[in-house]
Amino acid sequence: MSAPQFFRFLIAARFLMAILFRTTGLVSWDHERFTDGDPLGPFFGLLVEVPIAIALVAIIVGLWQFRWWARIGYVVITVAYVILGIFFPSHTLFEHSPAVAAFAYFEVFTQGVLITMSFLPPLAQLFDESMSAHRAG
Repeated sequence: MSAPQFFRFLIAARFLMAILFRTTGLVSWDHERFTDGDPLGPFFGLLVEVPIAIALVAIIVGLWQFRWWARIGYVVITVAYVILGIFFPSHTLFEHSPAVAAFAYFEVFTQGVLITMSFLPPLAQLFDESMSAHRAG
């Protein structure tokens, strides 16, 4: 398996795993941890979570196509995710089975692998070519 194929495999696995966990209810959306009983809680999903979800889908498609902006967007989203995790920690993983926790940690691990692969050769060259084509166009 080539590096681009492995990169795309990780993208697909991470995306499908997230969809599987959320749609089956194994891991909840957990937006309540940000709102803390705020009466505007239902609007939080419309104002924040929906645009973030749309941006993540666009970033995943961009990563799949090795677009330069997707690599930057993925790093920004990951850094924001880490910062939110520090200030709004989630303890829900411990409420689930060890298998769910293992897959959740795999999901986090793949974030690091995807970022690392996108900045190292040979994939970095594919992202750089996308940027060069953007500048030339």
